[in-house]
Amino acid sequence: MKKLFTAVVLTLVAVLSGCSEPVPPAHVGKVLSSSGYTPDVHPPGRVGGFGPFSRSKLVLLETGTKTMKETMTVMLSDKVKLKFDIRFRTRIAGSDAVINSMFNDITPVDGRVTLEQVYSTYGRMIIRNKSREVMNDYAVDEVHVNYDRISAEMAKAITEGFAGVPLAMSDVALGNIAWPEVVTAAVNATAQARAEVAKIEADKAKEIADAKAREAIAEANYNAELVEARTIRDYNKTVASGISENFLRFKALKVQEQMIKQMQANPQGNTIYMPYDAMGTMGAQMRMYQK
Repeated sequence: MKKLFTAVVLTLVAVLSGCSEPVPPAHVGKVLSSSGYTPDVHPPGRVGGFGPFSRSKLVLLETGTKTMKETMTVMLSDKVKLKFDIRFRTRIAGSDAVINSMFNDITPVDGRVTLEQVYSTYGRMIIRNKSREVMNDYAVDEVHVNYDRISAEMAKAITEGFAGVPLAMSDVALGNIAWPEVVTAAVNATAQARAEVAKIEADKAKEIADAKAREAIAEANYNAELVEARTIRDYNKTVASGISENFLRFKALKVQEQMIKQMQANPQGNTIYMPYDAMGTMGAQMRMYQK
């Protein structure tokens, strides 16, 4: 009987002490009992001590890194309201003592304290205040030309502001700017004016190019005609220099020889053959009358 009682007690102890709950990756856990949280912060793994009659429960705190954004509307230095997002990466940071304070400050929902809850508690007001301080120094027409500078100034200011809170901050950037309608209209008008100027310049350049092309063609034609004229001149000069007076007389005698042969072949014909320079003489006129 004693042995049976011992076995039952050992089994009951094993059952009561053997039940455990998991702590998933990117989380830490604390055990919440009826008297409050126990001191230990449990890393990812399993936490024991949850028997069927235990009133304790495991509460998780999300510790992984997330990308988050804060949407804001700020009055700029020129009294124009600008809506934009601040985007950043953040995670839980700090010692076990800091983490213990988070569990005490934040009420868990469904057994979990999320990073969004921690950010809302410790970080949101810092993000908003520091971003507003930076943006208040700029006019609306200065924002788009100083985008990188503004992001760097915000990152510096927010990082310094987070020095005293249990959150680590990185990759802070200005984004998703909703430009006021007046600014959008002005930008569109400027872009349209630039496009019109560019078109005028393009048309002007085309006209200049066409004129230069016509000039080049005219000059080429002129040069071609000049070369042709020079060629004819040089040819005529060459031919003229090779024809002497004796050569011309020889050619005239050859023609007269052909004329005599024609007359001999047809003595009764009506054709009169004579040198061209003799056509105006009296003898030639009489001869032609007789025919």
